[in-house]
Amino acid sequence: MRLYEAMFVFRAEDARFAEGKVFTKVEFEKAGFVIKNEADLGERDLSYQIQKETKAHYYLYEVECPPEKVSVLDSTFQLKPEILKFLFTRK
Repeated sequence: MRLYEAMFVFRAEDARFAEGKVFTKVEFEKAGFVIKNEADLGERDLSYQIQKETKAHYYLYEVECPPEKVSVLDSTFQLKPEILKFLFTRK
């Protein structure tokens, strides 16, 4: 098991942010990830438009999982419209 930081950029609307956050937690639990820490970094202006959005809500997870599980969730997160961008980095 390795420790990763997962940064998510959600749509800024409160309802869509909440829905995206719940979705990511459920998918982490399904894949067997252990969430060690969470941090809400708040709403910020984007430096460039992403899917016609100029503002987004940033959320950081610290998760523990096997390395091969990280790539499994990539396609799942890319298809969710509430998630504008995401990035996993090894800690």
